[in-house]
Amino acid sequence: MGYNFKDDLFESDYIKVIETKIEELQKSGTQINQESLAKLIDEVNNQIVDDFAAKTDNPDKFKLLVNSHHVQSKIEETKKIAEQLNVSATPAFYINGKPISGYNENLIFKVLKSIK
Repeated sequence: MGYNFKDDLFESDYIKVIETKIEELQKSGTQINQESLAKLIDEVNNQIVDDFAAKTDNPDKFKLLVNSHHVQSKIEETKKIAEQLNVSATPAFYINGKPISGYNENLIFKVLKSIK
């Protein structure tokens, strides 16, 4: 699509956006339940797609691709594989079969240096 999202993916903190929106709703007296939380997450997901689409050369095509059955099925397949491997965050590394969750440069280098 003409844009590398690597930096944007790790710089964005959409979890914080959700947490802030929940706090705002609670301050206004709105009760948070499963339905309202699901709606909020859907809104944030749509905002994520809009934000990333805006960075491409063709936002409409990006949105069509992201929402296509083909891409959605790949996402679901990848989620299943991640669940099977007990991966719940990215990036995730396995070095000599040992998991390292997140990007912990010191730990990664320590493990790599210990390999003989």
